[in-house]
Amino acid sequence: MADYAFPAEYTDTQLAQLEAIRLQHGLDSLEQALTLVLKARIRKQVKVMTNKKRALYVVKPLIDPDAPPCA
Repeated sequence: MADYAFPAEYTDTQLAQLEAIRLQHGLDSLEQALTLVLKARIRKQVKVMTNKKRALYVVKPLIDPDAPPCA
């Protein structure tokens, strides 16, 4: 799913908090818990900056990177 590796520099306290979030939300991994926390933080910050709620989702590129170049 993710294009990143789970950083090793988290403290035991942070890992315990992520584990609690994982259990509370019924997630399969700490990476999913971290993603949930990050998305919530991004949503909150965007709302503060724009005063509007924004949806977070993967945007598919309009151009196919494997397509041949236009003539």
